[in-house]
Amino acid sequence: MVTTLSGSEMILAALLAGASAGTASTASKAVQDAYEGLKALVRSRFEARQWKEHPSIEMAETSALDPEVVRAFDAAGLADDAEVLHAAQVVLSQPEVRKSRARVFVSHRASDAVTARTLAEDFEARGIPTWLDAWEINIGDSIVERINDGLASVEYVVVCYSAEGVSSPWMGREWMSTLARQLEGRSVRLLPAMLPGGQVPEILADLLYADLANDWDHGVNQLLAAMR
Repeated sequence: MVTTLSGSEMILAALLAGASAGTASTASKAVQDAYEGLKALVRSRFEARQWKEHPSIEMAETSALDPEVVRAFDAAGLADDAEVLHAAQVVLSQPEVRKSRARVFVSHRASDAVTARTLAEDFEARGIPTWLDAWEINIGDSIVERINDGLASVEYVVVCYSAEGVSSPWMGREWMSTLARQLEGRSVRLLPAMLPGGQVPEILADLLYADLANDWDHGVNQLLAAMR
């Protein structure tokens, strides 16, 4: 089964994401405040324990989920600190942070929205920041602009195909533009994923796909392995 991030891992992920988005010159006040608030809480917890040696905030922000830092956070009790955990969630929920973090874009038909959301949640639970239309496109947003922004910032595009096919206008736009970028040598990969009843599109027939229809957990693990 898919495992979730621990409390300390989530806090560290929030510090990493905040360091990337919160210190940018274009960062909003909401992002800056959330990031600085989390840093202050983490620092205060270490200071309260009067530890002479502990991972600095700067070290945590560049550690890429370093196990040593995670263990230090665990020892400091951060994993069970409701206030710190909430502050981390606030950082990670900021739209600017989500955009800067996203590594994978989940492309799907509207009829497969529930399954696509489950897949995206599994990725997030394994620490893979994910772009999903239901999370990123709000009422009044330009759909084209939001999709283009999402595709421009990710390393992987997972194409979900089911009995409904992959021929919807938005979905076709997403995966075909990604295939073109991949063929041009850009740093993005197309990862096909078969849902129940799916048929491999002819143009993607030579790509190995993850079979989510027959064994969901194995298929998710195949996709995660491809993203390492």
